Amino acid sequence: MRILKILVLLLTLFLFVQVDTTAQKTRTGQTNSSNNLGKGLTGKKQFDWGRVFLGGTFGGNLGFSSGGNSAQFLELSPIVGYRLTDKFSAGVGPIFNYFKRPNFDGQTIWGTRALARYSIMQNIFLGAEISNIWFKCNNVTESIRSLPIGGGYRQRMVGRSSFIAEVMYDILYKADGGTANNPCVFDPGTGLIYRVGFNVGF
Repeated sequence: MRILKILVLLLTLFLFVQVDTTAQKTRTGQTNSSNNLGKGLTGKKQFDWGRVFLGGTFGGNLGFSSGGNSAQFLELSPIVGYRLTDKFSAGVGPIFNYFKRPNFDGQTIWGTRALARYSIMQNIFLGAEISNIWFKCNNVTESIRSLPIGGGYRQRMVGRSSFIAEVMYDILYKADGGTANNPCVFDPGTGLIYRVGFNVGF
């Protein structure tokens, strides 16, 4: 949890520095222009809503295990992000998951995550995120941290929307306190994570 708080704080600080630096450049340009003398801070560049985007993962699946018993999984993980530069973006958001499998009561999971993406080509990006989830295990609230890293593909669609597909690997999957070592959460059997989703800009 401490690592997640530190990452969110750093992302927020970086965003503030980026916006403030841009504003200072704007004010400097105005000071050097005789046509803008006396305007003070009236030309200060404000927060750019055009760089804000909404995205995340929404969906689930219904699978079948041996014996024909059903396994259910639902996920709702929205993200609010900001494009700090043309190549680098970051975002934060909540996590809500529900799963149910044979001989196991339905489990509700909630948490938070922060992510960062860097475009290396027009439609290809590298990504990393950190998340912390909480859940009930034998009437006791426990938590698990995840640190997926990987990359993905972004295809621009209509307007400011885009389709996202990514493959990541959770490097904390088998660590002490990771998903693989907790019997109270769904273990996919691998640290690989496959996701598809959409981003929508303002």
